[in-house]
Amino acid sequence: CENLHIVLAMSPIGAGFRNRCRMFPSLVNCCTIDWFNAWPEDALFSVAHVKLEEKCTECGIAQYVDPLCKMALSIHQSVE
Repeated sequence: CENLHIVLAMSPIGAGFRNRCRMFPSLVNCCTIDWFNAWPEDALFSVAHVKLEEKCTECGIAQYVDPLCKMALSIHQSVE
């Protein structure tokens, strides 16, 4: 299994992450940890716009692309 890759996503906020690192030290010692910063609003909107525009004619949503992008942006920011 030399090609086995496992992705874990955990929030570093609070004691849960700290406790898991203490219980399972290989989470820190034998892994690569990537920290991602928050994206700017215009970047989030742009990604949503590109992805929705790719499917707008196929799905018949051309008139709803901008409102859907705003909704995706709002949803994304509400879970940060």
